[in-house]
Amino acid sequence: MESLLTLSTGLPLAALCAIALPFLLWFTYSRITFGLLLVLATFFMEVVYVEFPGYWVGIYLYPGDLVFTFLSAVAVARAAFAKDVPGRSTVWLLFGAVIALSFVLGLQHFGKAAGTDFRNYFYVWTTVLYFSSFRLDEARVTQIIKTWLFFTALLLGLALLRWVAEYLNLPIVSSWRGTGPEADYRVVPSNAALFFVDSFLILTYILTTRAAKRWVWLSVPVLLAAIVVLQHRSVWIAAAAGLVAMYVAFPGRVRKQLAQYSVAAAFLVGAPAVVLTAYGKLDTLMNAVSTSVASATDLERGTAGGRIYGWKQLLSQMAPADYVIGKPFGSGYERYEFPNVRWKATWDPHNFYIQTLLRGGLIGLGLLLAVYFFTMRRLLSDTDVSGKLFLPPRLMFVLLVTQLAYMAAYRFAYEQAIWLGLAISIVAAMRKLSREAAKRKLSLAVRGRSGPAVGLPNRLARR
Repeated sequence: MESLLTLSTGLPLAALCAIALPFLLWFTYSRITFGLLLVLATFFMEVVYVEFPGYWVGIYLYPGDLVFTFLSAVAVARAAFAKDVPGRSTVWLLFGAVIALSFVLGLQHFGKAAGTDFRNYFYVWTTVLYFSSFRLDEARVTQIIKTWLFFTALLLGLALLRWVAEYLNLPIVSSWRGTGPEADYRVVPSNAALFFVDSFLILTYILTTRAAKRWVWLSVPVLLAAIVVLQHRSVWIAAAAGLVAMYVAFPGRVRKQLAQYSVAAAFLVGAPAVVLTAYGKLDTLMNAVSTSVASATDLERGTAGGRIYGWKQLLSQMAPADYVIGKPFGSGYERYEFPNVRWKATWDPHNFYIQTLLRGGLIGLGLLLAVYFFTMRRLLSDTDVSGKLFLPPRLMFVLLVTQLAYMAAYRFAYEQAIWLGLAISIVAAMRKLSREAAKRKLSLAVRGRSGPAVGLPNRLARR
């Protein structure tokens, strides 16, 4: 009876998927916003479920596995055949080859454990390849920003609902609440809080323009408050790094406006906070924040100290050859995170740099850092720092800085890989424009000023 029920529901679903697949392939191949919706919808459902339900088919298969397997096929097809690819990152392809080799070796030695360990790397590599394969224009970037902000609103609504449930002490709270006294406010994971940081930085940049709308002015303080109250210390550091990077990367009007807003925010938030704290209205929040900060700064018994202790053990377990090529995926992360404890930690080391060193060696880590270095250096070469309602290269630089700060405490989140892919696309377009401008200057020099001018083609990327 159960088999009959499975067939009666499974066959129509399979037939529907077979019919819809060509349309899904076409839309994902030709429209970047469709791929964006796939990735962000998967991310949002992960936050909703806290842990995606897995389906046992010899191994546990998760919805994200299907989404990114599908997206990887589209990404490879675009990189190979699409005519509008602005350029290809050889370094990112080499990074993919290194982690793929580690995955194959891991399958041989550790079996299914290698797949579980490799999953996030596969998601990240696929996402970067897909989004770097699209040429960006103003219409596309506008849609990307609107979609990102739409999911920010969904996440903020989810956080508010969970805070209400916390306040009412509903039984459902146990499905997302962590452990420890500071965990009551952590209603969404750290990567969702980092999602807020990206939106906060984008909207803060828009505030420095002359055309910011009222909803932008209202959204920035709301997002800042959410980032603080969510109690993810590493996200606080990433947000601070992003603001500093924005101040450094944008001289002139943007820097001046950012300084003015910072002073105004300190006064408008600080003064009421002092009054409310004096009357005990913020005791719960202040206790949570102080406990969180104390835990972060305690290098002996706090979470940061435990992680550093565990990192040292993982590195000490590596042979000299492992530092070059790494240990294969699936080889485990067993270590003690505190001295004189009996239980071992088995999860990833909460540091993407160390995790990449463990799995790809210095070669893999060097390639990952090289992608960021060359991309960010090129983004900073953009000279237009006047501030526009668009996604300029220097703002992409700021978003990548937040990622680098965040990855010191967590793995590289696949939804963040969207920005890295877009940054690679922008850099490829900038490089192509530079070559075309150089050719134009050379042509003018050869023909002389009185000769016919060689016109530039339409821009591949807008600022």
